[in-house]
Amino acid sequence: HKIKKKRAEKEKFQGTRLGARYTDQENRRVEISANLIGENRFNLQPDEVPSDSILNKIVTKLANNPEVILVVRASTIKDALEYKEILMEHIPTGWDYEERVFSQDGIENGVELVLTGTGLIYRPPQVIQPAQGYEIEPGWDKVYFSIKPNASAGVSEANIYITKNGDIIEKFDTMETFWDWNISGGELPAPGNEFRARGEVIDTFGQKGITSQERLPVLVKNINEVQQRLILLQFAFAGERSESEFTNARMEYVAQRVIERIEAGNVDVIVAGHTDTVGTFAGNRKLSLRRANEQLQILRKYLKAILSFDSDSTLNRWIAKNNSRLIAKGFGMSEPFKIIRLQDDEEVPIKVGINTLPEGRIKNRRVEIHFIPRKEKNPKPQAEN
Repeated sequence: HKIKKKRAEKEKFQGTRLGARYTDQENRRVEISANLIGENRFNLQPDEVPSDSILNKIVTKLANNPEVILVVRASTIKDALEYKEILMEHIPTGWDYEERVFSQDGIENGVELVLTGTGLIYRPPQVIQPAQGYEIEPGWDKVYFSIKPNASAGVSEANIYITKNGDIIEKFDTMETFWDWNISGGELPAPGNEFRARGEVIDTFGQKGITSQERLPVLVKNINEVQQRLILLQFAFAGERSESEFTNARMEYVAQRVIERIEAGNVDVIVAGHTDTVGTFAGNRKLSLRRANEQLQILRKYLKAILSFDSDSTLNRWIAKNNSRLIAKGFGMSEPFKIIRLQDDEEVPIKVGINTLPEGRIKNRRVEIHFIPRKEKNPKPQAEN
């Protein structure tokens, strides 16, 4: 990049000699960007239903690439959510793409529909959680799939695909199979991930047919006993903006997960801010808390809109009624980013946020949502045998 087009938002950091060197490392770079071809932004009135032409453009791009998302923007989150509901009813098989359509506020008038492919290049990890401790609800530990094509020419090839958050994790070269939820890499099918299945057949003339996607719900019996982390945002160097438009759009998804956990009861929901090691300890602690508080306020706006609450006090009472808390904390540089892998039935933390590398510092500049189980308030006495 040219010297005038800087990535780092600040060049000097009080109390550290690493600031200038790390700033130079961030600015010496080659970047890859992804731009969708064709028309990807549509401006409409709040009561205007998109034309068939616009709907076809949206569906085509969502269907052809699982990394493409659609953002519905309006003057308020409530208005965006309401328009999204209308939009999904008018899109053919629209609810197949529900997890890739997000609502945001931020425009003064009307409604804006934006297709973006930023997830093609950069998509941060979304769900980080322990590999053990879950109890899958009995009866939901196996899934049966069967494709029944209407192909008079005969079938030459059939495949069943399982996806997690849009990524293919399993492929079966058959028209009928069971899946036991085993995932490579020592993961369990934890809540917070979106699992779906679809079938594909090719007849003897080479014509391909693809089924609509089926959502695979993850029912966890002891969800209010399990710790979980969601990655909310990763920040640009020393800045307040996210590395990726994809993560900015995911607040609605995160809010839905927060509602599920609070409704299950007995949980502390912590919006946790983290930084890299550039700067002073005290300065990074303040920066991480400021980032966490800003995201907490945005999260609360989504919660109120989704739950149809008209005030902060109503939201606070709902949280307290479920014996839960929603708070922000700043951890500064004290907790570099780690992932958990299961090795020989043991949970092994692997540090990937290495502060001596620019890519490691990117992973450390983040806000997470932590779900920490609380003791049940006034638990029911156990029946004696």
